[in-house]
Amino acid sequence: MTKITLGKPPKSFERTVKFVQVDGQPGKIRITYTYRDREAFGKFTDGVISDIRAADEAEMDKLKELATSGGKIPELTESMLLARQDETNIRYIMGCVEGWDLDVAFDKSAVAQLVREVPAAIPAIVAAYRDAITEGRQGN
Repeated sequence: MTKITLGKPPKSFERTVKFVQVDGQPGKIRITYTYRDREAFGKFTDGVISDIRAADEAEMDKLKELATSGGKIPELTESMLLARQDETNIRYIMGCVEGWDLDVAFDKSAVAQLVREVPAAIPAIVAAYRDAITEGRQGN
């Protein structure tokens, strides 16, 4: 058993994230996460939520302006909702992941591709990070 040392947290930690792929086959990615203590994790997630709220408010302001000026309010579509969700997922992953063991380099473009092509990986990546930071869980 490793002795616990307080005051010297790691800069990062790794987890193997498991999920079921769209074809039903098991998938896994070895992720290197940024370490945050619980307080810093709370501030990180608050920042993500704050960004979402700011984007929502900006969108509402645009719609109010259109309504006031008699402009046509665009119809909300599934593709718009999914794009917005994808943006949030990309921001979250870029904020907590430092790298992975995929055949493509970890960058925003690759994260966007993962979000589009392997949607089941996203909640698994988010949950593994949250669980490790807030509860110290190691498994999936």
